[in-house]
Amino acid sequence: MNISSVSSVSYSATTTSSSASTIAQIKKQIQALEKQIAAENASNDDAQTKMQKTQQYQTQLQALNAQLATLQSAKS
Repeated sequence: MNISSVSSVSYSATTTSSSASTIAQIKKQIQALEKQIAAENASNDDAQTKMQKTQQYQTQLQALNAQLATLQSAKS
């Protein structure tokens, strides 16, 4: 079983421009993860493999959404 991963984005909200850039990066990673989840659901993997991969993607998605929320609240 080969599970690909999406790296997390570490961020620094020191300036508005870097914060906006980081927000854009996180949004792109979220979109990529959502595509991976859809692709996995459509794949020919067995049910257990699908579940494991989807859970990993969901965990990464939750972490990215938390980072995004933190950045957006700091920006406000």
